[in-house]
Amino acid sequence: MFRNWELAGIVSIQTGQPFSLMDTGVAGRDEVDDTRPRVTGQLPSILQGRGMIPDARTPNSFLILPLNVIRYSSGTCNPEAAPFACEPSVNGPYGEIIGRNTYQRPGTFFNNLAIVRRFDLREGIRMQIRGEFYNSLNHSNLYVNRNSNNLALSSFNTLASSVPGVTASNGTPDRQPQEARQVVLAVRLTF
Repeated sequence: MFRNWELAGIVSIQTGQPFSLMDTGVAGRDEVDDTRPRVTGQLPSILQGRGMIPDARTPNSFLILPLNVIRYSSGTCNPEAAPFACEPSVNGPYGEIIGRNTYQRPGTFFNNLAIVRRFDLREGIRMQIRGEFYNSLNHSNLYVNRNSNNLALSSFNTLASSVPGVTASNGTPDRQPQEARQVVLAVRLTF
């Protein structure tokens, strides 16, 4: 009954990659230098599951790490900022700067499946009908949005913004098209 049938699959489950918070608003900062903010209080934790706060303005986007405003809209440092404050200079002092890779992105889950049926037509000639299902369970992963870990952005420092912080969106990195299920059907003749 199952003669000449093949089933193949790939499942990949990964924990999230680490990421750092950065402050690109430091005076004298070089374009390639990502200065990190100072820690002035207890570090916030990554929000998970139902604790993630949906963004009312952007569909499929969630706040995963609440942060605080470190600068006024004029760009000057907010002295009461906590738990993060801006670094006044690229020349230090460097005490209490948050370390690199302190936080971890959400994990990812990928699954692919292939179903193949082989037919022997004649001696030395075979036909193969195959169906390949990429993201067969139609699972969408969360990816950290580009630059949402930069505490110097204007979105963190205006009164019009909602709760500032690192956001993640379903789909692919940098808000590209969603990771939708893809089906590929093929016929292959081998001789």
